[in-house]
Amino acid sequence: MRSRTRTVVAPAEAAALLDALEPADRPLWATAFYGALRRGELIGLRWDDVDLASGVIRVRRGWDDVEGEIAPKSGQGKRKVPVPAILRDYLLTHKLDTTDAGAVFGRAAGSGVERRRRGTGGAGLPRLTLHEARHTYASYMIARASTPRRSRRSWATPTSASRSTCTGT
Repeated sequence: MRSRTRTVVAPAEAAALLDALEPADRPLWATAFYGALRRGELIGLRWDDVDLASGVIRVRRGWDDVEGEIAPKSGQGKRKVPVPAILRDYLLTHKLDTTDAGAVFGRAAGSGVERRRRGTGGAGLPRLTLHEARHTYASYMIARASTPRRSRRSWATPTSASRSTCTGT
């Protein structure tokens, strides 16, 4: 099994990273940080999958750059993801600013990924991939002694809020 070190950031750093992004990229990255969706799930996400009133994102599909729309990565890939208050704010603003009634991020999400890779390194902030943002979410939930799919509370800061690294896939 191949492993590599991934960057996992503290909640304050996640907020700083979001602030350092172009405003148009913030909802995408906020959904990765606070919703733990995979890149393909973010690209495949539609507004009818997002229920801001009840605070749930329904992951029903993914996206592959070659094949287009695909089924989720695994049997557990179809799931309901709780929307914490901080993510709800980003998504609500994004919904009001967008004209596309279908895709939340669409294939334009790929350009947001590339801009982030080039982006905030000069601001003294770590460079992350969307997948590392997903791992950051999981680490926060574990630190809160909760599991990502069971947690329905608003975003809370774990007691040890320092940057760390984890090894895994």
